[in-house]
Amino acid sequence: MPTQSVAREVPASSETQGSWSRLAGGGGLLFVALLVLQNVLRGVTQPANDAPSADLLEFLTDKAWVVHITMFTFVAGAPALLLFTVGLMRAATAKNRAAEPWAQIGVIGVTMVTALFALVNATQVAMVAASDHLAGNEALLRVAWNLHTSVFVLNQLGVGIALFGLSRAAAGAGLLPMWLGRLAIGGSVLLAISTVPAVAIVDGSPVLVTGLVGFLCWLVFLVGASIRLWRE
Repeated sequence: MPTQSVAREVPASSETQGSWSRLAGGGGLLFVALLVLQNVLRGVTQPANDAPSADLLEFLTDKAWVVHITMFTFVAGAPALLLFTVGLMRAATAKNRAAEPWAQIGVIGVTMVTALFALVNATQVAMVAASDHLAGNEALLRVAWNLHTSVFVLNQLGVGIALFGLSRAAAGAGLLPMWLGRLAIGGSVLLAISTVPAVAIVDGSPVLVTGLVGFLCWLVFLVGASIRLWRE
């Protein structure tokens, strides 16, 4: 009887793991699609970090629709990212228990990303809602915009930690090809480095481009790992 019970439990457990992996893969691909949409909208419509007050007010009034869309992408994207993270952690630790500490580091990074990007969106929502008041107070407008930019820059550190931890866990479990694991390490380092000159970036320095390269590595990792999980 014990032998028969075990025999029945193994396929069920395998099926559950496969379902989680497919959900995680789908969640990861959905998150990537929303992330690309969000960043394209920001790149096309959002003022530069050192933009004059007139440009900031135009964004908060005439282009406020962008903030509504990015809120939608955040609300839909955050659960998708968490689903991907949990699924990747389950799949990696099932294949290699030694991957668990790296996966936990990745979870911490994803938690940072979710919290900091919530603050980025909340700051923009508050600025749009108070745009009439900010129009008459240029100093307060500048402080609010700089706070928004500062949190955005710090968010890159969270992305770097998430990328490093999750990619190490996935690579250790054989869920990533070697080249992608190495690319992810390089991307996480670039993301962390780009966070250091935060003051210069807020003042308009183009050094943020370093973080852009790391961000592209993050996207490549998400796509590669999501496809692998979907096929598990």
